[in-house]
Amino acid sequence: MGLVLADCPRSVPEFKALPRRERRRVAMRCYWQVFGHWQTWFGLAMTCGGGGLSALLGALAAHELYGTASPLYGGWWILLLSTAIGGGAGGVFYGIIVNRIRNYYIREHLRRLGLIGSPGRRP
Repeated sequence: MGLVLADCPRSVPEFKALPRRERRRVAMRCYWQVFGHWQTWFGLAMTCGGGGLSALLGALAAHELYGTASPLYGGWWILLLSTAIGGGAGGVFYGIIVNRIRNYYIREHLRRLGLIGSPGRRP
């Protein structure tokens, strides 16, 4: 099974059978269980690290282009753009990690309700 970018709670077919209020309750309950995994914290660190590293690279690029010690004098847009790109790239990975682990807990919850039969694989 490959990595799917659209791996969200709606990708669990049995989850659609629940009423909307129950789906929301289950999804939020399972979301908080995700933070017990090291993978979630690693993904969050990747988001922060990606934004910080790209901000540093943006500051270096602004310094090279504008020749000032601070990118705020002319290269602020480079700093802003690079931080947004780096943080966004890390955020994509964080979202993928969180959704994969949350789907595992959603399936486990549906298994306890008797809507799914066989046990799943732990992420």
